Amino acid sequence: MTLIHRVNEEAEKLAEWFDLSEREVNWVRTAKAGNTEDGHSEALLGIDEEGWFPLRVRASGFEADAIGGTSD
Repeated sequence: MTLIHRVNEEAEKLAEWFDLSEREVNWVRTAKAGNTEDGHSEALLGIDEEGWFPLRVRASGFEADAIGGTSD
């Protein structure tokens, strides 16, 4: 499995390395970074022989406290 969080500068290299489609590259470029307003961050999850899936990541209360944020 491969998890790709938001990137700007190297999205084209990621496309080449992981054989991403333009739509998948766009998702990586525009994925939300975590913040308290949205309550989640976004990433692209690659599963061998299954494909790529957009994903939302939410921190548990303990994780949010550990990184200095707040949880819902």
